[in-house]
Amino acid sequence: MRAHGVPGLIDYLRGASTIEAAIARGKMDTRRYAKRQHTFARHQLPEFTWLAPEAAEKGLS
Repeated sequence: MRAHGVPGLIDYLRGASTIEAAIARGKMDTRRYAKRQHTFARHQLPEFTWLAPEAAEKGLS
């Protein structure tokens, strides 16, 4: 029930918010979670070489 997007969806189904607000809340929750993961990984893996998405895509092909 606490998964990303679920609380906003429940609010929408109960009539407490619009679908647009539920979508926005889900996106915001997901962005915040990704930022927390990035911050955690950056501090736990200081020797890791971080790549820009474009550089990572070039490495895969």
